[in-house]
Amino acid sequence: MMIKYIAEEWVLTAGHCTEMAKNIVVVAGAHKIQQDESTQVKRMASKEKGEIMTHPKFNLQKIENDLGLVKMSEKLKFNGESYMNTMNHNP
Repeated sequence: MMIKYIAEEWVLTAGHCTEMAKNIVVVAGAHKIQQDESTQVKRMASKEKGEIMTHPKFNLQKIENDLGLVKMSEKLKFNGESYMNTMNHNP
C-alpha cells in the first residue's frame, strides 16, 4: 500500500486499502518493506478506535473517491534526513 504523509500523525492512502481493514501498520522510512531496517518506524492504526477512515462516497466498482485516511498511534516527524522518525524514538 502506498501512503502519503500529510501531517505528524496522519497519512493519506487509497480507500480500497482502508475499506475492509481492521488494523493497519504504517511503516515509515522503509527502503525494503519486507526487511527490518534501522530507518524503519512502525505505527499502528485501528478502525475500532476510529483511526482508519474511508471516503464516505468511495465506490469500488467505479473506483471513485478512492481515498482513505490513517491516524497513526504516535506522531512522526522529519528528522532532517531522507526519512521520517518518531518524536520519541530510541534506536
